[in-house]
This record gives sequence, C-alpha cells and structure tokens, in this order.
Amino acid sequence: TFDAERLHYDLAYARAQGCPGLAAQDRLLAILLLEAARRRREGAWPAAVALQRVRPFYATGPLGLIASPEDHGRQALAATDAAGVCLAAEIAWEA
Repeated sequence: TFDAERLHYDLAYARAQGCPGLAAQDRLLAILLLEAARRRREGAWPAAVALQRVRPFYATGPLGLIASPEDHGRQALAATDAAGVCLAAEIAWEA
C-alpha cells in the first residue's frame, strides 16, 4: 500500500506515540476483506464496495475477518480484533 508512516513498521516508534502495537493500514484490511470474500465466491468481482473505518487495528492479537450471508447480492463484512470491529464493509456483487 506504499504508506511509509513509521506507525506501520517501527514498533518502538509506535509505542512511543502511544499505540499498543503496530498500526495496520486501513487499505490493507480492506484488501484482506475483499480477497477473502472473492475467494468464497470463486473469484467474482464486486460491483460496488463501501468501507467505514470504525477504529484502528493494532497488531497485538489475531485479526478476524467476518462475513454475513449474502442477501440479494449484498454482503456485509468486518475486520475485527478482540475488542470488536475495526473496519466495516458492504459489498454489492455483480449479477
């Protein structure tokens, strides 16, 4: 994602800035969510994607990728940590 911000790769710096761990880039979380959803649909491409950053994801524990069942070509997704949702997404799939 070409973001050279030290919060993403320098743990000592991130902690000095008050972060509990390295900060994951929202774009990276979005790519992970979309790729996981595409693989479940055998490589289908979304027609539209809406993303909402809820809060930062810090690399202090596991990342969860959650998807709701598809409903009329739409699907809700979320990237989570132990405290809850970090990035929410809604996908409209091509017909």
